[in-house]
Amino acid sequence: MDLERTEKGYSTNNSSEARVEDRKLESTHDKDENSSFREGYPMQRDYFGILRDLEEKFEGEDFYTEEMKNRRYWKYFRFMKPKTYELKARVIEESLGEWYKEPRFDVDSPNFDRDAYAELIQTIYETMGFHERIFGVSFHGLSVQVPVSAAPAIPTVWTSAVATAKNLLKLASAPFKPIERNLLKKEEPVAEILSNISGYVLPGEMLLVLGPPGSGTSTLLNVLANHVPDSFKVTGKVSYGGLKAHRKLHHVIRHVGQDDVHLPTLSVWHTFEFAANCSIPDFFPFAKRIRYDRIRLVARGLGLERVLRTRVGGPRVRGVSGGEKKRVTIGEMLVGSRAQLFVFDQFTKGLDSAVSLDIVRSMRRSVDRDKRVFIVSMQQPSEDIYWLFDRVLVIDQGKELFFGRVSEALPYFESIGIRKPLRRSVPEFLCSLSDPKHTLICPGFEEIAPTNVASFEEKYRDSIYHKKVLAALSNGYAEQDISRRRPVASEISDLLERRVLQPFHTQLKLCVLRQFRMDLNNRGTLLFRFCRYIFMGLVLGALFFKEPRDKQGSLAVVGALFISLMQMGLGSISTLPNIFEQRAVLYKQTSANFILPQPFFIAQMLEEAPVYFLEVVFYSSSLYWMAGLNPMNDGQRFLFFIFIYWILDLVMSAQTRLIAVGTPVVEVATALSPAIVITNIVFAGFILPRGSIPPWWIWLYYLSPFHYTFVSSMINQFDGLRLFCTTSELEPTVSYIPNAFKTCPVSTGAEYIQRQFQIDHPYGWKFYNVLILVGFYTLYSVLGVMCVTFLKFSTRKGGKRAVNKKRSSVEVNRELDEELRVFRERYESTVNIEEVSQSIYFVAENGNYPQRGLDNKAPSSSNSFSKDRDEGSFSGTDVLQSDEHLSLKEIYFTWKHLYYIIPKESQKKGLKQRLFSKKTKFSENDLVLLNDVTGYAVPGRLVALMGSSGAGKTTLLDVLARRKTFGKILGSVELNREPVHISFRRINGYVEQEDIHVPQPTIREAITFSAMLRLPSEVPREKKILAVERILDILELRDVENRMVGFGLPPETKKRVTIGVELVVNPLVLFLDEPTSGLDARAALVVMRAIRRIAHAGHTVVCTIHQPSTEIFEMFDDLLLLQRGGHVVYFGPLGVHSKVMIDYFVRNGATPIQQGRNPADWMLEVVGAGISNSQTKDWSSVWKNSGEYRRVLAELGELDNTSQLEQDERQSLENVTPIVPENVQKVTFRSSVASTFRDQVVEVTKRIFICYWRFPSYNWTRFVIAVVMSLLVGSAFYKFPHDQQGARNSIAVLYMGAMYGVMQQTSSINPMFQMRDAFYREVAAGTYYPIVYWIAIGLVEMPFSLVPGTVYVLILYFLAGFPASKFGFFYFNFFIFMWSAISLGQTVATFSPNPMVAYMLNPVLNSLQSALAGFVIPEPSIPVYFKWLYWIDPYRYLLEAISTNTIHNFSYYCTSSEYRYFSKPPSWPSCEVNSNNQSTPYVNAPVGLCSAVNVNNHIYDSCCRYCPITSGSQVLSEFGLQYWRRWDDLGALVGFWWVFRLATLFGLQFIRWVQR
Repeated sequence: MDLERTEKGYSTNNSSEARVEDRKLESTHDKDENSSFREGYPMQRDYFGILRDLEEKFEGEDFYTEEMKNRRYWKYFRFMKPKTYELKARVIEESLGEWYKEPRFDVDSPNFDRDAYAELIQTIYETMGFHERIFGVSFHGLSVQVPVSAAPAIPTVWTSAVATAKNLLKLASAPFKPIERNLLKKEEPVAEILSNISGYVLPGEMLLVLGPPGSGTSTLLNVLANHVPDSFKVTGKVSYGGLKAHRKLHHVIRHVGQDDVHLPTLSVWHTFEFAANCSIPDFFPFAKRIRYDRIRLVARGLGLERVLRTRVGGPRVRGVSGGEKKRVTIGEMLVGSRAQLFVFDQFTKGLDSAVSLDIVRSMRRSVDRDKRVFIVSMQQPSEDIYWLFDRVLVIDQGKELFFGRVSEALPYFESIGIRKPLRRSVPEFLCSLSDPKHTLICPGFEEIAPTNVASFEEKYRDSIYHKKVLAALSNGYAEQDISRRRPVASEISDLLERRVLQPFHTQLKLCVLRQFRMDLNNRGTLLFRFCRYIFMGLVLGALFFKEPRDKQGSLAVVGALFISLMQMGLGSISTLPNIFEQRAVLYKQTSANFILPQPFFIAQMLEEAPVYFLEVVFYSSSLYWMAGLNPMNDGQRFLFFIFIYWILDLVMSAQTRLIAVGTPVVEVATALSPAIVITNIVFAGFILPRGSIPPWWIWLYYLSPFHYTFVSSMINQFDGLRLFCTTSELEPTVSYIPNAFKTCPVSTGAEYIQRQFQIDHPYGWKFYNVLILVGFYTLYSVLGVMCVTFLKFSTRKGGKRAVNKKRSSVEVNRELDEELRVFRERYESTVNIEEVSQSIYFVAENGNYPQRGLDNKAPSSSNSFSKDRDEGSFSGTDVLQSDEHLSLKEIYFTWKHLYYIIPKESQKKGLKQRLFSKKTKFSENDLVLLNDVTGYAVPGRLVALMGSSGAGKTTLLDVLARRKTFGKILGSVELNREPVHISFRRINGYVEQEDIHVPQPTIREAITFSAMLRLPSEVPREKKILAVERILDILELRDVENRMVGFGLPPETKKRVTIGVELVVNPLVLFLDEPTSGLDARAALVVMRAIRRIAHAGHTVVCTIHQPSTEIFEMFDDLLLLQRGGHVVYFGPLGVHSKVMIDYFVRNGATPIQQGRNPADWMLEVVGAGISNSQTKDWSSVWKNSGEYRRVLAELGELDNTSQLEQDERQSLENVTPIVPENVQKVTFRSSVASTFRDQVVEVTKRIFICYWRFPSYNWTRFVIAVVMSLLVGSAFYKFPHDQQGARNSIAVLYMGAMYGVMQQTSSINPMFQMRDAFYREVAAGTYYPIVYWIAIGLVEMPFSLVPGTVYVLILYFLAGFPASKFGFFYFNFFIFMWSAISLGQTVATFSPNPMVAYMLNPVLNSLQSALAGFVIPEPSIPVYFKWLYWIDPYRYLLEAISTNTIHNFSYYCTSSEYRYFSKPPSWPSCEVNSNNQSTPYVNAPVGLCSAVNVNNHIYDSCCRYCPITSGSQVLSEFGLQYWRRWDDLGALVGFWWVFRLATLFGLQFIRWVQR
């Protein structure tokens, strides 16, 4: 498909046959013009003749032999014999030379001839033997069934627990019941999505697929695009030119999906470039040049040339606009494709009608010229777009209601008694015809006209149109498979039928280059990663600064090596969010056959290797030399230190990536990764030396990569070192033994690591460990490649859900009426229905709503039902409540001379000063998005805000609604003659373009939450509930009210939920940003009629809208039209059938509108909207000089009396009535939030509790991990003996037990990010105060962390054999620490701009806390200048509190191998008595067990034996822990908890990372 700019359009006459004929004639005329245009070019070379000669040459049998004898092409093939097609490509390239420099073939030249270029490229391909296949598509009796999940529609922690128990039972019983399992095997329940669909599309035709949401259009398009998931059961026949669906059709079909999934840090150019490189392989002649040309042509055709160097962007990365991103999605699939069949699924979402029309016109030109086939589904196609198609397929609830030519649809439905309302477009009519509320029955057909989907299908099956389709399919009418010239050679055919066109090594190269480009484009995050390691290296280097080689220094060095292990292990977790983001892109690109999963995965490995190497170098360069680690072997040991930790970093990264590609959601991965890292840490050999590991867990010791790194780093550090003891370190440590008779427990490094950690390997063993680590890296990488190849998780939240069979509208309406009747009866005694009901409003007969005077009340419903029925309107009770606290106020909203200014993105220097400066003017370097915008919105009138993409519609709405968080706003915005203040949010509602919701609540709960908190507290709860009931009815959400908002909900339903959340609060001022975007035509009508009634009830409404139909457009009263740059083009009334607006433009030189044309589409084309962006004049200047503009100024009291005006005009303007009455009531509120503080706390806490309860991937996962980790750690220290190693283990088990709290710090980050966007929206809307959310999130976290934490503590504590009498104090301290860790994680999330930064920052905090807790480096060994860090570490207070309380009274003993010996001083009578006749704890030992001592040439070798540690107080004193401080420690933990909580509150109150 070639896209191009054009100012020509196809006929929009009412006659469908005339439109089709005009389209064909124009296509022929264009070809003639282009042909004559080409003839005017001087031919420098006859390229087509050259190609004809080459074609004859290639057909010769001896071509290959002669060319190989010539040898002039051998420079391209130095290492292997070339293939025939490779040799052909080189011959063509050398023969044609630099053809692309000629102006007619140069895409950058103003004389570029698109048709000549396309013809030349096609000729080059055909000369090579790449012949395009032209075929039609047919589908006969197509039915699709999908499996229905047996899981509950709303997953909870309880349902997940039950499911886990059932799965475990099944797993346990499976080996014992093989026969029963086979005999009782049941088929999985299925739901039918499509039922017996038949149709066809011939070459050179376009098919439009229409249907309401849930009708199966997306499923049908996926099947036709040959993208059938394995879970789909497809019956019937799909044929592509006589061929069945198979893998050989990969590259002749291109599918454009609904979702915009991109790598946000890549530019538009690089996104297109990657697609072109993958789709145009290197064996194509001139592949590099053709890629460049295709990128330029597609970008030009889609209007993206100006943003080619702009990042695509994402939710947290600024980039192109939403409409431009949708065009990027389209362009990515088109830029390198030479497909015959294009399938577009709802591609117009976010595009304005002019852009959509331009794209469909480009499709039409491609179809007419190249005989391609387009199958397109659209939500709200305009009349102009509809008539560009050849055929239309209408389906509803998976049933086929019509298939035929576009001109046959209306006559068919009229023949069965259904006619189109006068002002409704044909596609809108076809989308809503199965709903009785939106259709008209022809006279005489009242009894026989179809009223539901089943009856419509039955009528169609009996019609002549269906029989014609069956006859055509049976005769093979659509079975065309025509090559333009001849069959494709087998060698080339094999190339073109490969799943991926590029070879593996080229895919790998492209993916690697893209990965590095992403790093460079995201330099801020990359720099933060490096700074993190530099910071940690400096801090730890200073903490272990120049450790001496004595006993205490050796222990500190071991601690430094261990903390380095933790740093590398925990640091890899920060990449999880990025991996999940890239995984979604991988799924899309592998589905499009751009690349295979394997090169994508391997490219990530190759890209990260140098990055991780730099991280380790930055970290090690500081730590190694500052800590004074082993400098032997001329720095070789330093290099080995870098190398071994680099390998470990790669191993942990591969493990993290394996977890990411092997788990369905990020919540599971972020809970699982820390658990696995901590398991590796426990069995690394530092916490539990090899000799202390129970035999049942020794296999984990050998499976821990940390173990091999730890052993290698210990050997590297201590082998060959001579150690010594200071005087205070000599043993025994008592003063009455002369130092000469004391012993030093350390002598050499090898002896030290053998005694302390049972590491007895030779020096060369450290190299073997490197090989083992490489083996781990290879294993994790291979497993990761297998997972990414064979596992594919759904990128849409929710996965499989139960599919409810959709009922007819009559059945639904009957149930709704009955439910509402029962509800009313229930509250009849307490609620006066008439008080809260608004009058029914109907559309007038002429199709336009009656104009409302400014001083008049809303008119009552006096129109007859028949008139509304005739126009297709629907009736019903108004959703709005008449609240006495608001209904007395009329809101006059005015804005005068508005400017919105931001610095250009490239000019980041001085951004803060620019944004917060006091200047009142802007410089030429500033970017002006709104330029002198003036207008107003008054009660009872609906204002449409329109313009092309990038005109500033959303920007203006944000400014008016006070939602901008940065930039400079000049001008005034007033509410009833008063400047807008913070209480404005009490009376306004803002339906944003993005559907931002907390995902876990149901639709009813989401709307109820808004009603309870945003309606005034004086309104009774019953009235609020009644408002919710009416919203569910009016927006037709009743049948899905119990579905969760964020999981598996269709986009159009979610859009209606977004609207309902705002409508339910009865806003006096309502802003809506594209409320119909993403909705089908029927749903758009429902929504806009609800909005129309809101305005008619006396409310002030401003609404942006992209693709309004004629019927929707004429629901508006006033229009504010903008063009690119934020300039006003028109502001004023539309008039009946838009006559006032049309007269203004025609009077000022616009081409008159054609009869039957949509005024909105015509208006946008007049002002130059669309891809072509062409306009005949500067309409903003026309507006500024018009009388209409001066009248607006006069109505606002802004007209300059000194301006030169005609006398009559001046007098007329002086008599203009001000738009805002003089006596208008001032709007004031005592509070900026409607509900009471108590109500806010109750409702928000209830909502967050629901979220956590329905968040099993977070809460159930951490419960399971708590059980597994407690069993693992507890059994590893199972009732450890109280020997000397047990004395150290008693501190180690408490230290590792507390690591569970640190894990919660990591896992608590994700829920904060999941709800943060919704929190920002709700606070900006005045739903609640930030402190309320802070209270609620803290209250809810406590019980959900209490349960798994209690299980963890109970299992760990008693498995380790600690006394039950000390459990209460341990339990209380543990939970205070865990809640403080969770609060710290929430603080990190609040202060971080995105999850990746939070996950990078968190390991830094974890490592510092772990290092300074007092176990890795005891308190006496911490340098004085770092003692303050020790005293502000919560981990340290927990360790001291639980250690001193638990082991203070413990007694320890020595095994035979743990006794120490020293030579008895000669003045001692015996070992039991010293020289002062005092008893000692020593006993006589056999001679020879101690080292002989030479004093004054006398040898003393009598030995005394002693046990170094005999009490818990000795253990505590070694680590600097004091028993008397345990209660102080508890108070400190409570203090830290509240400090972190208050820090979170500060972030919630003052930090907003979403800039608008």
